[in-house]
Amino acid sequence: MKFTLITAAALLVASANAAPRKLYARRFGQEQAVQLQSKLTAAIPHCQGFSSAAGQIGGESIGTLLAAADPCNKLRTADAAVAAAKAASCDAQGLQIVLDAAMDLVHGEKNFNPFVTNLDGVCLDASLPVTPELRGIPPLVDPRISPQAFSIAVPAGAQAAAAKVNAATNQILAAAKAAGKGPGSSVSVAQQLVDLGFSFIQNAGSLTPSGNGASAAPAPAPAATTAQAEPAAPTTPPAPVAAGNKPSRTVTVTVTTTITPAATACAAPAAAITRAPSAPSPTSNTSTPGAVLFSPAPVLGLQGVPLVRSSDPQRTFQVAQDTFVGAGAACGRVGDKLFNQCANALNAGHIPGKSGNDISTICQPASDNAKSQCLAAVANL
Repeated sequence: MKFTLITAAALLVASANAAPRKLYARRFGQEQAVQLQSKLTAAIPHCQGFSSAAGQIGGESIGTLLAAADPCNKLRTADAAVAAAKAASCDAQGLQIVLDAAMDLVHGEKNFNPFVTNLDGVCLDASLPVTPELRGIPPLVDPRISPQAFSIAVPAGAQAAAAKVNAATNQILAAAKAAGKGPGSSVSVAQQLVDLGFSFIQNAGSLTPSGNGASAAPAPAPAATTAQAEPAAPTTPPAPVAAGNKPSRTVTVTVTTTITPAATACAAPAAAITRAPSAPSPTSNTSTPGAVLFSPAPVLGLQGVPLVRSSDPQRTFQVAQDTFVGAGAACGRVGDKLFNQCANALNAGHIPGKSGNDISTICQPASDNAKSQCLAAVANL
C-alpha cells in the first residue's frame, strides 16, 4: 500500500510539472454543415416524385466530404441533385431550394487528415460541376485555426491565405444565391482557389495559373487569357504547347488553336453526360415503350443495365423488371445494379489483378457516376 501511494504521488507531481496541454475544438461538424438531405427534403412538396432522389442523393452527400473521398464526388453529387430536380418537374421555388442546396455542397469544405497531409483536397477536373448554375463557386478550405493540432507542420502563410480565400468564396456564394446562378468559370474549382491566392492544395503543381478563375466560360475567352499566361499555359492545354515556346509569335497561333482545347475541355464532358441517352437510339422516340433513355458506361468490361421507357403510363421508367414513377429512384437503381455487378465480379475473383478490396475505389465511383449521368440524361425528357 505504501509503494502504491508513493507511486501515485510521483505521477501527480510529474503531471503537474509537465507542459500544459491544449484542447482544440473538433471541426468535423463544420465541414459537414452542408446538410444536403434536409435541404433537398424541403423541396419535395414543390416537385413530382422527388422524395426518393432527395433521400438517396442527400444521404450520399455526407460521404463526399470525408477525407478519403474523391474531391470531385461532391461536385458530381451537386450536379445529380439539380438534374433530379429538373427531372422531377420542380416548380420555381423547389428548383431554387435545390440550387441553393447544391451551391452549398459545391462550396462546402472537404475534410482531410492532418496526420497525413497539410494540404486541402480539391477537385482538379475543369469539367465539373457540369451544371451551368453551379460553375464559378470555389469551395471553402480548412482555416488551420489550430496549427498545433497538425502532426505535419502547417506551411508558412497557409493560415492567412485560408482566411482570405474563405472570405472571398463566402462572398461569391452569397452573390450566386442572390443571382440564382454562379458567376461561371472555364477552370476547375481548384484553379479558382489558386487564382484567389490559395495554393495549399494537393497536386496543385498540375494546375496552370489562368488569371480568370471567376470568368464565364464562352469559347473565345481563353484566347486572350492564354496569350497572357506565358510560361504556364503550355502545361495543361494540349494544343497550345507547340506555340508556347515562342511568346513573341504566339498571338496569331493561339487564337486559332485555343478554340480547339476550349471545345474539347468544355463541350466533351457535357456531351458525354447529356447526350448519352440519345446515342443508343438516335432516331427513335424516347416516349416509345422500350426506348433506351440511358445506358451506363461499362466498368471492368461489365455492361450495366440500361434505363428504358416503361409501357406503364403511371410508372414511366424501367430498369430490368422494375418500374418507377420518378427518375431519381430509377437512376439510383441503375447505379446500384452496376455496383452489384462490379462488386460480385471482384469478390468472385473474376477480374485479374483485382479483388474485393478494390470495390470502394472502382465500383463505388462507377456507381456514383452512373447515377449522376443518368439523372442528367433524363433531366429534359
